[in-house]
Amino acid sequence: MSFSVGGWGMRTCVVVIDDEPEVLSLLQEMLEDKGFGVVVAGHPGIAEQLAANLPPDLFLIDLMLPDITGIELARRLRAGGFATTPIIAMSASKAMTAHASGHQASLTMPSTSPLRSTRWLRA
Repeated sequence: MSFSVGGWGMRTCVVVIDDEPEVLSLLQEMLEDKGFGVVVAGHPGIAEQLAANLPPDLFLIDLMLPDITGIELARRLRAGGFATTPIIAMSASKAMTAHASGHQASLTMPSTSPLRSTRWLRA
């Protein structure tokens, strides 16, 4: 779903979920520079509320969140009506990314070090 952001016209909506404010800020800046509309959430519960009210075109989820894992959040989003919305898992840990690769039913693509690569922007 595209949405109007601050009078700038229709943009693709990306919801970014990460518990580190610096990462949220950097990803928001990177995505907005590429022309995306960005909504950020620092907690999984907030992300679920945002998603229910603003159906996004893409989720970017940190795998290591407080309270639940990014994989569990992806499962909840899939069960909650986002079966076809792309969900990209992010982690600085190669081990976590490898673990996420085994959860293809929930995730569209795992990505290691998303701040070093924009490969996922083309997904």
